[in-house]
Amino acid sequence: ALDIRFIVDQIKVYSIQDSSTPAVLTKIFGIGPIEGTGPQPAPDGLSHLTLITCAGSYANGQFDQRTVVFATRSQEGQSNNQP
Repeated sequence: ALDIRFIVDQIKVYSIQDSSTPAVLTKIFGIGPIEGTGPQPAPDGLSHLTLITCAGSYANGQFDQRTVVFATRSQEGQSNNQP
């Protein structure tokens, strides 16, 4: 199996309202999907991983916060590990 490691750069908790603003959506998904042009390469040329999960209080069928974890691919620690 291929072992690819990512380093967590930032963990942010956004309110449900803030998580739907253009600035936050661009930070999470990049400018392409926000402008309707599809995915674009990262400006820094690196591989990034974004994890999103629900957080906060549950009301009216949804949570009121989103926890977003931003990570960048590590240039070290990549190997083909065989079980």
